[in-house]
Amino acid sequence: MPIHSSGSIPGDAPGFTLDRIHAALEGRFSPSGLGEDELEIYYDLLGQQQSGRREAERSALAKELMNEPGNVGYDEAGNLIRTLGGGQIEIIEPASGQKQPSD
Repeated sequence: MPIHSSGSIPGDAPGFTLDRIHAALEGRFSPSGLGEDELEIYYDLLGQQQSGRREAERSALAKELMNEPGNVGYDEAGNLIRTLGGGQIEIIEPASGQKQPSD
């Protein structure tokens, strides 16, 4: 969170609320109407909000791809895999330094 030139965090200042910032994040208030300190907080929260959305979208897409047979890519461990559908996978090429499980 940004720190005022006085050394305090704006949200701790008497009379300071995050209402205008939250309204801007929700599209009910124009960010151009925010003060300098408010804008810093706004952009910080906006980045966090966008990051969370992207992660949720990536997670949903990964789950969808894992349930479809025939998709090829790398898993979290670095193995080259092929999806078999229903969440099942086949390791095509193990990550370097790993042994492929025997069938």
